[in-house]
Amino acid sequence: MQTATAHASMYQPASFDMQAGDWVYRGEGNANILFAYIGEGSELPGQLLRLTKRGVPQNTDINADDSDTDDSSFNKEQEKLSLQAHNNVVFTKEVIGPLIGADYILQHQLVYLSSKFIEQLSLAAEPLRPSSRTHKQIDPMQRVGALVRDMINVLELTPKQPGEHTIAIEIKPKWGFVPSSKYISQANSVKHRVCRHCMHQYLKHDKDSMSEYCPIDLFSNNCTRVKHAVDCLFDVSNDRLRVFVDGTHIAGDENGGIDVAKVPHSQQLKQTIADIILAEKLLPRLGSVQNRLDVFDIEGLFPRYKRALEAGVLTEKEPSIDDWLEAAARFRQREEQGGSNVNAPVVDDKQAALEFMISVTLKDVSVLIRIESWPSASKSESESAEGDSSSAKLPEYHIAVIDADAKKLAKVPKYLKNDQEIVDRYLETNPNVAQQKACCEQQGEKDI
Repeated sequence: MQTATAHASMYQPASFDMQAGDWVYRGEGNANILFAYIGEGSELPGQLLRLTKRGVPQNTDINADDSDTDDSSFNKEQEKLSLQAHNNVVFTKEVIGPLIGADYILQHQLVYLSSKFIEQLSLAAEPLRPSSRTHKQIDPMQRVGALVRDMINVLELTPKQPGEHTIAIEIKPKWGFVPSSKYISQANSVKHRVCRHCMHQYLKHDKDSMSEYCPIDLFSNNCTRVKHAVDCLFDVSNDRLRVFVDGTHIAGDENGGIDVAKVPHSQQLKQTIADIILAEKLLPRLGSVQNRLDVFDIEGLFPRYKRALEAGVLTEKEPSIDDWLEAAARFRQREEQGGSNVNAPVVDDKQAALEFMISVTLKDVSVLIRIESWPSASKSESESAEGDSSSAKLPEYHIAVIDADAKKLAKVPKYLKNDQEIVDRYLETNPNVAQQKACCEQQGEKDI
């Protein structure tokens, strides 16, 4: 097994002429913020820059001059952030990539950054950021960022024909399986019948804003069910679907769905998205490996997590990248050797905890599909046969997984608490077993 040290030379940061005016705010999540390149240089077109964020302490100037900080502490913090950027890339490429397929992982390039560049980006982005995200700011101490291909922004290498567009679809599919773990208590047996997403809606949304989307449909490999899942995501997205036309985000309509009036040939597009999902191995792999890494369920995993802490094999300190690499390698080796009883894998407590956390990452990734030219000739010719995709050739597209960083092991207690809250709310609002939804996980044939 290769260690992080062995990987270090593979991911050395590069030096580019980074000018803040060449980058524009694209968006952000809880941990990272993205900027798209709009400059005219020959090395960076079509790239996104990902930077880390940090919480803003009260009464603290986040743009304080470096001289206000002890040099030793400041250097250590910079080294820590640079190592974090490096480890995020290694985790995505070397832990997640082999599990779902390296072809679904975008290439990453680490890049050196200056304090002036970070400060200028922060100032430029601030007026564009949603208020819900401003409790965290770009970390001013980082000196290494990550470049990755921009799957959304339009890079016109070849002119398009009139009426043609570049379409990007971002889907957050969530859990692709219904748990079968024997460690789920009888009181929570509803988890064996209703998928996590369908139960979670009752905790997150009121009845009027719930979606009929069920991840088990999207992962099913069945034409009818996959298409139904895509339709449901368009009808009520609830942050599970985003659509971009020529790089512009299509805002939601008054009902919480995608404003299809602004999406060219939307009905054909829905079918094409379903066809792409069915043509690829990504979703079946993703759902299967989520399940196989989470055989204990949080109910069975939590006692092992506590035991590992008490024994000192896990600590309050987050796992190292070598820990993640070893855990992933041990999992793959066990799989290659035929695995073990799905409800009683022979693994130690530390391994069980790390496998569970890798599954947590896989349950929270996003899938990006980029269609280079839409509508394609094949779709235009077959518009009269709506819903009949059997003879239609798929357009040129690229599909990839994003947001595949390691999750914090220290959140395991929170996961247990949240799991019980989700079950309790669902049972409170759906006490009658006969009326509870059944999320069927059986895979069907592709042919309708």
